[in-house]
This record gives sequence, structure tokens and C-alpha cells, in this order.
Amino acid sequence: MLHGGIHEREALPPTDKGKKGKSADIMSSLEARLQRVEHAMADNQDKVEDIDQHIDGLEGGHEELHGEIQGVMSRNPAYADRGCLMAGGWPTKAYLSLTCAYSFKML
Repeated sequence: MLHGGIHEREALPPTDKGKKGKSADIMSSLEARLQRVEHAMADNQDKVEDIDQHIDGLEGGHEELHGEIQGVMSRNPAYADRGCLMAGGWPTKAYLSLTCAYSFKML
């Protein structure tokens, strides 16, 4: 029978007690390892769930941050006077953003 990559012989008895003791030690060692792996996987699952919750919180808060940045940029003459804000209030092209940042440094 195949069990977790280990072949077991059920029909043949062990030849001496020393081998039986070694087999029991190996099995108990493998069982202990399996328990450690299961425990580590459960810990990792908890960590992944926590990370997912944090990501959900960050995704929900980016609209608020976007509004705050838009407000600050609209009040800043360096951005407002140079036409860095598009009709929607947020630069839609990367080159516009870079142009605005460069012209802001020139002040």
C-alpha cells in the first residue's frame, strides 16, 4: 500500500525488533513533521487572510486619497496655472504628470 510516498508491507512481519523500533521512530518522526507542516500552513492561511483584509481596506481608501490629492493640486498655483490638471482633475497621461512635475521643479 502506498501512503504519502512510503511503501508499507502489511503481509510480512518485521524480521527483528530493532527494525520495528526504527520503523516506529521513522513513522513518529514523519507524523511530527506532518503536524508541523499543517501548523505552518494554518498560520500562513491566517496571514494570507489578514493581508487580503488589508488590501481590501487599501483599495477602498484610494478614492478618498485621490480626492484629497486633487484638492491640494487644484489649490496649488504651480499646478493650476500651468494647466497640469485635466478636465477630470487628474492627469490621465504619464507624460502630462512628468511635465507637471518637471515644471514644478523649475519654480
